[in-house]
Amino acid sequence: MAKVRLLDLGGGSGTYSALLAKSYMDLEAVVFDLPSTVEVAAHIGIPTLLGVPDRVSFWAGDYFRDSFPADNFDIVLLSQILHNHGDVDNIALLLRARDALAPGGMILIWQQLPRDDL
Repeated sequence: MAKVRLLDLGGGSGTYSALLAKSYMDLEAVVFDLPSTVEVAAHIGIPTLLGVPDRVSFWAGDYFRDSFPADNFDIVLLSQILHNHGDVDNIALLLRARDALAPGGMILIWQQLPRDDL
């Protein structure tokens, strides 16, 4: 079975990556987040708690400045991070995410948007 590679940008503790890896046995995920976040994530140990420590790894860096661990991911996940940045930064981040994809890969965006009518 071919492995599916996921890059979870700003993935924090790795909860989404670990849940996806637990659900999809052919998925391997790399959580990319700031060094301080990766350090805390190591203490929390969500991938270990969910039984997938061998398929979820962490990579420390700044997703605007630092190189991603590879450029051949099948999926790049951006979960709840776009609201933290303006249009120019988000476009730059989406372009970097696209460049990290293997041919035929996809970008998944999970984002709650604020409502103006509340």
